[in-house]
Amino acid sequence: MKFTKNQLISIIGLIFVPFIIGFWGYSNSTKVSVNGNGNATAVGANAQATVNNKPLLIETPVGEVNGINLIFKVSHKPLYLNEDGLDRFEGLDYAYSNGKITLLNSAEAPSYAIKSFYKD
Repeated sequence: MKFTKNQLISIIGLIFVPFIIGFWGYSNSTKVSVNGNGNATAVGANAQATVNNKPLLIETPVGEVNGINLIFKVSHKPLYLNEDGLDRFEGLDYAYSNGKITLLNSAEAPSYAIKSFYKD
């Protein structure tokens, strides 16, 4: 299977941006962008990642990150979560209902970070 340059950049961005963000950490006021070469950069103001000019917004769920808590609140329905550097998906790893995320048995409680990725 062959991919175009833009498809490869999208794939690389979707795989590595959450890893880079999860590894180094960031606050709610961080902007992460992936340029045409697939390089990620982080700057201040409104947590947002851009891959092929399509915004992927980042929110820090509200709730205690202590390795025990499994319930968090968000303002937007997530496309997926990144928990301690691992991507988590609705139905498999968490349930979403009315702004509440409940991590399921397949996902361990986050011990150092949880981020929610969504589109406006």
